[in-house]
Amino acid sequence: MKIRLCFVLILVGLFVSNGLNATTKTISGGSWLVSGNWSPTGLPGNGDTIIITGAVNLPFQDNDISLNGVRIILKTGAYFTLNKKCDLTLDGNSALIIESGATIEGTHGNSVAIIGSSGNLVGNGSFSGPRAANEGGWNAGSTSPLPVALVSFLSETFENRVELEWKTASELNNDYFIVERTTIRMGGNWASNRQWNY
Repeated sequence: MKIRLCFVLILVGLFVSNGLNATTKTISGGSWLVSGNWSPTGLPGNGDTIIITGAVNLPFQDNDISLNGVRIILKTGAYFTLNKKCDLTLDGNSALIIESGATIEGTHGNSVAIIGSSGNLVGNGSFSGPRAANEGGWNAGSTSPLPVALVSFLSETFENRVELEWKTASELNNDYFIVERTTIRMGGNWASNRQWNY
């Protein structure tokens, strides 16, 4: 399906808004709670994209993590363990994506991973990819937590307007797209090139 719209700026509703301070945090092994295990150094925060590439665990007993607007991606070969009495609570604007060859495991019935109102997604069990979860629960066989499979998204400026064009490969229970207008001001002085991602 090809849709052409003429609006000023940004497509909302397809992606989780990460905000201006969001970063991509990567961990290749060890405890989630050790800030030195993350690149760049420091624990992930709200709005971040979190990439797990190796064996990572949320250690035993009462180590609860609560995040909003995050996207957690378990890359091929990753193994993420939630130990007994550990809660990973994400808001309804978050997503958990498990690529083929990656696994998330709960070691006990009260190892908890919740996205919004989804209920416990892990418990005492192990889930391998490809699959994704959002507030609606697990979507086995897919790494997209969205109801659409986006093929491309393009924007082009023409004088005082922006033309957006996107294509979808499939849409499942998708009602409509929402396009909103916003103004983003970026200022400052830099001695080198800067890349902005939204």
